[in-house]
Amino acid sequence: MRHLSLHCGIPKHCGIPKHCGTPKHCGTLKNDGTPTLTSLTRADFGSRFPGHLRTRRRVLLLLPVLLLLVPWGIGGPLDLVAQQSPVPTTLAPGQSVESALNSASPVLPLGQRPFALYHLEGLQPDTRYLAAVQGVGFTPSLSLVYGVAGMTETARESTLLWDEGRAELRFTPQAIAGAVPLLMVSSWDLSTSDPWSLVSAPFSLTLATLPPPPTPHVRDLVLDTPVRGQLDVARGAFLTDWDDELPAELWRVEVRGARMLRIIMAADAFDPHVEFGLWDGQRFTVLDEDDHGGPTEGSILRTVVPEDGRYWIRARSFTAAVGDGAYTLVVVPDSMPPPLRQPIMPGAEPVFSRLTPEDALLPGTRIPFHEWVLEAEAGVPVVIHMRSDEVDSYLSLGYEDVDGRFVELAFNDDDPTVGPDNFTLDSRIDFTPETSRTYIIRARTFSPGQFGVYAVEVSARTMRTEASADSVPAPL
Repeated sequence: MRHLSLHCGIPKHCGIPKHCGTPKHCGTLKNDGTPTLTSLTRADFGSRFPGHLRTRRRVLLLLPVLLLLVPWGIGGPLDLVAQQSPVPTTLAPGQSVESALNSASPVLPLGQRPFALYHLEGLQPDTRYLAAVQGVGFTPSLSLVYGVAGMTETARESTLLWDEGRAELRFTPQAIAGAVPLLMVSSWDLSTSDPWSLVSAPFSLTLATLPPPPTPHVRDLVLDTPVRGQLDVARGAFLTDWDDELPAELWRVEVRGARMLRIIMAADAFDPHVEFGLWDGQRFTVLDEDDHGGPTEGSILRTVVPEDGRYWIRARSFTAAVGDGAYTLVVVPDSMPPPLRQPIMPGAEPVFSRLTPEDALLPGTRIPFHEWVLEAEAGVPVVIHMRSDEVDSYLSLGYEDVDGRFVELAFNDDDPTVGPDNFTLDSRIDFTPETSRTYIIRARTFSPGQFGVYAVEVSARTMRTEASADSVPAPL
């Protein structure tokens, strides 16, 4: 299951990310799901750091970030330099150092892993740098932190790339008042709990200035005509707002008469991410985007075209960790189907259905939905359940006005009868109609890009408790 039963990048309850990165209750995520830590303490670590990502691949890719950054996050922040490390060695652009990790090195609390700190000097603002470490006989890791008054106040970025004893970290210095940039060298396979592994672990560390990333190549694309591309960070890339350098290619397309497009990007070597927008030669403005729009590993973006004209499609990877490789891209005209609408009876067995990429979308969104028609009597309470192991369910209850517009009366994302210690992706609405009429139940996902099987059920409510209070009424 690709989604691990999560939704769009939005932290929910205790910081579990969905896939778009917008904060819902707590936590801070960028729009690719990458966490940004700012002075995390023991008190807020559990509620602000994401618990796991929406795909297994990203769980593995983010694991190094979690392990490297936890020592600062759980410490309050921790005074690593003053606590157990000597004064850091200085390192400037163009320099290299030879050193080693051993039993005399300070250790990280998590895993008792040895580390070495380097004070970065001579860094210029708005300049990209590459820190690289080559280990001998062990797997090294790199992390960039900022020390304020001897304490690691912010962890900005940590490497996700390592291979054959080498780790690399690309970064742009942050302007943090009074902050000292520190580079930490550590290891994934060394520990003070294993003295044999710490006899000597030599490494070489270099810091170099990087040129600006090359501008992505622009090519023309015709509707209904598949094309092939090749992502290569050395040929075309861009910097994200969170300072990742991602490979990308740009495709120019003329749209005339089509009010909706379906953009499909597929790749085997990386997690594809497709963006639809405008390009002025220097800056790409995203109008719509998708990382996962269907049951495959590709991206399927169904987007509304604002008006006839020239648009651009940016084909990119989801993450810089695994970003290069071949892909295919096709753009076809699309149309919005009417919503699936079926009757549902109170007291009947649960009805199963599947949300698919072909379903109708909520106006102004890419969220699929179905409609269930319920005949309800005034004063007779009902309970509406939506359950799924594949999507994060979301229920909306309302009726159609004389103009055929949906008027929402109540909605629910998480079953309120489930205690705060038990996480749920099911939804529930407790409702007592004031008027006998035809009601519409909208069964949908919490966010875009989710498709799968769900069950909806309407039953009589026989008992009301404080825990099962009516769901949140819709705002007027």
